[in-house]
Amino acid sequence: MITPLQEKFYKEYCAYKGYDGSSPVIAGIDKELSIRYPVLVKKGCGHLIITVVRELTMAVDELCAMSVDTDLDSIMSFLFDEGISYEKDISYIGALDKESFAASKIPENIEVRLLSGFGDRRALSKLQKTLTMTERMLAQVSMKDEMIAGVFVSGELVCAASTIKQGNIHDIGVMTAPSYRKMGYARHAITFLMQKLFEKDENAIAQYRCDKSNEGSVSLMNSLGFEPMLELFGAIMDFSGDNDA
Repeated sequence: MITPLQEKFYKEYCAYKGYDGSSPVIAGIDKELSIRYPVLVKKGCGHLIITVVRELTMAVDELCAMSVDTDLDSIMSFLFDEGISYEKDISYIGALDKESFAASKIPENIEVRLLSGFGDRRALSKLQKTLTMTERMLAQVSMKDEMIAGVFVSGELVCAASTIKQGNIHDIGVMTAPSYRKMGYARHAITFLMQKLFEKDENAIAQYRCDKSNEGSVSLMNSLGFEPMLELFGAIMDFSGDNDA
């Protein structure tokens, strides 16, 4: 049974990705891969990123003409047989709308607000410096984003969450200073951000992506009311000397 949120999300997700159900052409790889499996392809500088969509519900097949029999093991075997090196990444995407948002009450002693201005820009820069480069890249939180909220402790910005508009989907990123993690600040930042987002647009769809192995992040996603939508497998393949976009 397809939920209203699933129907809205899959249509918007596929529209933004430009996926219309047809098999994409993959340069430099045996065309058998594009024929046998539904894939989203992005050719980059010196490498090819392939994201195989493995749906969590039948809704993807019904709405996007994606196969429900995508076999991850077969894809991995195919890449191995072709001698293609790869790094795999399995992550979840969850979606949230105003009706499914499980807003928790933010304690009165928690200072959380939208960020703007030079002072907040400096505070965010200071927060970013406490994270590793990988953590900053995964969070993708910037003052240039559509909307950004921050949690302050004793005047110091310790957590920030933002949304980036992708078509009609608002992708959420969040970062927390290492010494302030597992204290609920990410929940407060995202809760406040979602409240502001739905006040601005009651038809908005929020998207939250997290690594499958990050139990804390998956738990946070579920507790806020995000419905699991997609499980993504990404293979990053090296094509030395092939830099055509």
